[in-house]
Amino acid sequence: MRLRLLFAIAAVLAGCTVGPDYQRPEIATPAAWKSAPEAASNPWPTTAWWASFRSPVLTSFIDQAQRANYDIAAAAARIAQADARVRVSGAALLPTIDAGADAARSRFGTSSSSSRGSRAVTSYSASLAASYELDFWGKNRSTLASAQSLALASRYDR
Repeated sequence: MRLRLLFAIAAVLAGCTVGPDYQRPEIATPAAWKSAPEAASNPWPTTAWWASFRSPVLTSFIDQAQRANYDIAAAAARIAQADARVRVSGAALLPTIDAGADAARSRFGTSSSSSRGSRAVTSYSASLAASYELDFWGKNRSTLASAQSLALASRYDR
């Protein structure tokens, strides 16, 4: 029984070894595998490469294609979705505040032997609660870092 407990504790602690401070180790790459140096004389074309032709017809075609391209619109929507996930993931690191208010009115009647009327009582209540979850194991920070990485990947995919 003790041996199983020790194995369970060791397995749980082994899962905590990689965290937000993880640094990727440097590995020496053989010289034959290294890439050739980049040529500085051939720069990549700009994003508006067609403007160098100074053709209004070509420019209008490119503008029309960009407006009607649903792939670009879908990529932009994926970026907006990824940014929303970042905001949702970051919310777990903030405190939560809840507020509430209530009003109730009660009418108390008298017994049938009394001739008096009923009496009304109004009660009001308000509540305010604040809570904060300590990110002791780094789960919320890791979730936020993951969402930020996915948002960056969405930008590169676009």
